[in-house]
Amino acid sequence: MNTLRFAALACALLPLGSALAASGTVQAPPRSKADLDAQFARLLATWPGVYDNNEQIVRQSGGGLSPATSAPYFRLRSSVARVSRPDVGEQVL
Repeated sequence: MNTLRFAALACALLPLGSALAASGTVQAPPRSKADLDAQFARLLATWPGVYDNNEQIVRQSGGGLSPATSAPYFRLRSSVARVSRPDVGEQVL
């Protein structure tokens, strides 16, 4: 579950960081190719898995600490796996 939260947070913050960098407000520190390769390897190692929002559904329906709501979320299940597709690229999820 922590991996899913990390991935969701990273995806949510990416546009903000890009907008700030484009406006000149924030400059990203220079990164070496080795550093970027290490980060990419970590992403490929941690992202694959099965993700489900069942806990959110249970809590929203009144089964958790939150009161029930009238506009429920729909259950989503995602499966992320590495695949071998040389025609698409070397690293494919």
